[in-house]
This record gives sequence, structure tokens and C-alpha cells, in this order.
Amino acid sequence: MESLVKVPYNLWPQLRDLYLLNWPKGASAYCLLDTQINNPKLRKEFNFTVFSPFGDINNGMIGFTHMGESVQVIILPVNNTVMIEKALLITNLIDWNRNVLVPFASPDVVDCLLRLSKTKKITIIYENGKGVKHLLEKNSTIFNISFPDDTYIASLTPEYIETVDKTWSYYSKQSNEFFKTLMDNDMTYVLYSSNDHKPLAWVTINEAGALTHLFCLEPFRGRGYAETVTKFACNDLLKKGRNVLAYTIEDNKGSQKLLDKIGFKKTFNEIVIQSPSDDTQKLEQALRSTKLIDWKQSFEVPFAPKHIMDCVRRIILEKNLKIDSLTFTETFMLDKSKSLFEDVRLPKELTFKLLSLEYVELVNSTWPHRYPGSSWYYELLTRANLGYGLFKESELIAWVYIKEMGALGHLYTVEEHRRKGYGELILKLISNILLKQGRYVVAFCVKGNTGAYKLYNKLGFERTDEIAWCTISHNNLTN
Repeated sequence: MESLVKVPYNLWPQLRDLYLLNWPKGASAYCLLDTQINNPKLRKEFNFTVFSPFGDINNGMIGFTHMGESVQVIILPVNNTVMIEKALLITNLIDWNRNVLVPFASPDVVDCLLRLSKTKKITIIYENGKGVKHLLEKNSTIFNISFPDDTYIASLTPEYIETVDKTWSYYSKQSNEFFKTLMDNDMTYVLYSSNDHKPLAWVTINEAGALTHLFCLEPFRGRGYAETVTKFACNDLLKKGRNVLAYTIEDNKGSQKLLDKIGFKKTFNEIVIQSPSDDTQKLEQALRSTKLIDWKQSFEVPFAPKHIMDCVRRIILEKNLKIDSLTFTETFMLDKSKSLFEDVRLPKELTFKLLSLEYVELVNSTWPHRYPGSSWYYELLTRANLGYGLFKESELIAWVYIKEMGALGHLYTVEEHRRKGYGELILKLISNILLKQGRYVVAFCVKGNTGAYKLYNKLGFERTDEIAWCTISHNNLTN
């Protein structure tokens, strides 16, 4: 029985949305499927098909594209590669004797392939080094664009396909057809001279929905042409309600600086490091030797108490890392043995219920830690039924979220409804939900928020640790 089972087209949206649960790591898979769903002609021309290991889309996907003699095998796990690896070991759909390209492979996929290579006796060749993934969320603000003098933007035309093709890092005998296909599907953006109508700079959107081949001809560099054409392409995707993904080679500092400048964020992983003991010696030994963490990727260490931050700082020195941002919060805790709050009867005009996605933008706009694209985080929590709101008739006036680590976060009351006890009421209501489940009620509070301190103390919360939240990257990722 074949281990890779074809996923019918009507299930592609469901498969796509699974990758929202592991965002932004799942952005590559989401954008690929979203692009293929919305471009049926492109899907046909690339002969794009999707398979799942053993017929379960929760195991992830293996995508295939065929163009001429070129075959791509796109490996995209939802959570891990366990079932993908088992399926790849026994599948008959892949001829390992042929040259097979595995694009935008994450570190766990690379590890999976390395294990397979020993069994299948295949050779793995890395093309152009490691890549860096950049993401601009679909709810980002549209760019205001001022075109440079004597220029305009239009699609690529047939007479200049060869010009674009020959400047590509991945130029091959088949790549001319690749750009022709993108041109035919309105996925090319070229800045032309108004004087002679020749191309000056360009960028394309590839079959995976990512910006690719951003290039400015050498005589015209340093004039902002690459930035203009990139913003134009981003606007086109954002107006269609699409996320914008981009990949750069690790040492391509110029493109990385441009993407950073206009608001793209390098995606990173979250590594939760905790220890019940103040002695972190064994933990440090494990972190130094583990192969599960790629220290060259950006990552976040959330809710780290002091002894963990001391441990992290020692690792940072040894691994040539740096802290990009560091913030502190206070921790408040209500013991699970605490009696339920009894004075929580709601007046007739008030209702307390789960939040829906229509409130994500409002919630995100009031979050003190928001960043470009951070609404994805609240969209994820809302989809998981972890956001609760207090409504006065139909108006949302206060809310609170249960974060992914089980702690309360972003307790907020709309300004015109403050000093009416709504914050206290919603805190009691959400605490009762957790207490009924036999759980501790833990809350994080921005350091210095005296109003919140008073509220937690009033309701019997115990103030415990100060914890840190830090984002970390390798010193070689930036100049």
C-alpha cells in the first residue's frame, strides 16, 4: 500500500489552515497552498499535487511540482517529521535515483533527509547555503509609493524574459520557462524606464507565493529602485488579502536590510527553557550539546525566571549569540485551592463570552507588545477559543486571553469604560473558569503597571517572580 496518499483539492483549505496552528513557522506551507488554491492556472502549469503521509493531513504534506525535467519535492510538516519520515522511507512515488530538489527545507526537514540519506544511500547537496525567511503579514499597512522620475511598473514582457532569467542565481536550461509561466500568471513586477521602456529592476512571485529574484541592474543601483518594485509587489498581494513571504540567502545582507527596512520580520522559533531547580548545570550541558536547536536561527525565550536568564546569558556568550530585545513582566498567581469568586452576577446589559475573529484587530491594536504582523498571534489564540470578552449589549468593552503557556494575558478595558469595575469582573470570571478546571491562575503583568498590581492583590493573587522575555539571534545574521 502506498504511504503517500493524494489529498483531494477540496481538503486543501483545511490543510492550509492547519499551518496557522504553528505560526509563523507554518508560513511557508500556508503561503504555498494559499497561492495554489487561488491560482488554478498556475497549479496546472506546475503540475502541483499534494500528498499526506498515510492519508492523514495532520501528519503534514508532501507537495510535488513538475516543470519539464525538473522535479520538486516540497516537505512541510505540521508539527514534526515522524510520519513524514516513515512515509518517505517506503514510498514508491519518489525516484531517489533522479535529481530531486527539496526547496525551503526547515532544519527539521534537513535532519529528516540526512537520516533518509543513510538508508536510501542518496547524496544531499546544499545549494547556495542557508536561507533566511522573512514575513509581512496580510494585515500590514499598504505602502505609499512615490515612483522615481521617468519610471513606471508593469508586468514582464516576452522580449525581456532572457534578461531576467540570466541574472537569476538559479539560472538553468529550464528557468526561462519558469519566468514565462510567472509572466503568464501576472506574478512579475518590473520597473521600466519611461524613456526607452527597458527594465531597470524587478521582482517576481514564485509558485510558493514568495518574493523571488529581486534584482536591480548594476548601473541603476543606489536609487531606491529595488525598494519601489518590492513595495509595489507587496501592495498587490496585501490588497488580495495575502501574506507576503520572502527568502534570502543567509549572507545576502543587502536584500535582508531592504526587507527589514520596509517591515518584513525574520521568522523565529520559540524555545521554552525552564527548570524547577536553581542549579542549571545539567541544563546548560544539554543546551550546549543538543542538535535539536539551530543556534543560527532567531528565536524567542519566553517567561524566563532569573536563574534561567543567567543560564541563557552564558549560552549566548559561548554560541556567539546576541539579545535583540529584552522585556520584563511580573508574575501573579492564584492557588488552585482558592474558592470560586461568588459576586460575579452580570447585569442584564452585560454578557461574557468567547471572542470571535472580528475582534482580533482591536485586541492587537491595544497590546503593548504589538509588532508588525502580531495580529497573527491573537488570531491563533482566538481560533483556539482562548479569548474572552465582556460585552455591553453588542459593544466589546473588556477582554482577557489565556496564553499558550496557560497564563492570563492582555487583560484590558476600553478607556471610556474604565473605573467601573469591569476589569475586576472579567478577571473574576476568567479565574472561575480555570479554578473549576482545577488549575492555578497565573497572570503576567507589564512591570510598573501599578493599577494591575492593585487589582491582583485585591483578588488574592500572590506576587511571585519577575520573568524575562527575550529574542535572540546569531551575530552572523546581521552586520
